[in-house]
Order: sequence, then structure tokens, then C-alpha cells
Amino acid sequence: MPALPQGLPQSQAAIEFAERVHAGQHRGDGAPFILHPLEVASLLDHAGGADHLVAADKLSKLRELRREAAADSRDSITPGRVRKLRARRLRHYRRSLALLEERIPSSPLVRELRDELNALLRNRDLAAAL
Repeated sequence: MPALPQGLPQSQAAIEFAERVHAGQHRGDGAPFILHPLEVASLLDHAGGADHLVAADKLSKLRELRREAAADSRDSITPGRVRKLRARRLRHYRRSLALLEERIPSSPLVRELRDELNALLRNRDLAAAL
């Protein structure tokens, strides 16, 4: 699980609130629900983001999609409806990446998003689960 950012009181308070509200909840891939906000907070902290900044969750959500696809590639056949929703999410992440590469191409988060998307697309088993 990502580390909590230090010295960011607003982010810390938001994470503690999310932990209380989502205690015991899990996503479809079995990951704790709180993983997403923790990962976003960690990514923003690593990128030098200010405490009030709210952005860059695309990378975390793409990683979530990759985990879901990995879980489905090991299990039974994924229903067509789920595949369509995931394909729609993948198109969204591609468009988001294109926009971010245009606006902030030197951002380390944009590079990570590109790498994560490429890793997902390179893995044929995962791509098939989409």
C-alpha cells in the first residue's frame, strides 16, 4: 500500500476520513477501496504537489484497470458488458494521456501514465481481459 504523505495536513485529514468511511470495502479486483485515494496522494506528494492540489488520478485508475484485467485473465470469462466498460475506460485513458502529453509533456506523472498504459497494452493476457 502507498505511504501516506507527510506534512500535508489537508491530505492527511482527507485520507483519514476516507479510511473511516470506506473501512472494509473492496473493489472488484479485491483491492481495498482506500487504495485509490492513498495512491493518488502518494503520487501527488512524490511529484511535489501542494496540499490543496486535486489531480493525477488517471495513473492510479489505469493501474486499477490493469489489476482488474489481471484478475479476470486468471478467472472465468469476463461478461461482454464488463469488457465494453473497460474498453471505454481504456479509450478515456488514451485520450487523457494525449491531452496531458500536449500540455505537460515533461511531467513525471505523464511519463508514468504512458509507461503504465504501454505495459497494459503489451501484456496480451491483460489486453484480452479488456
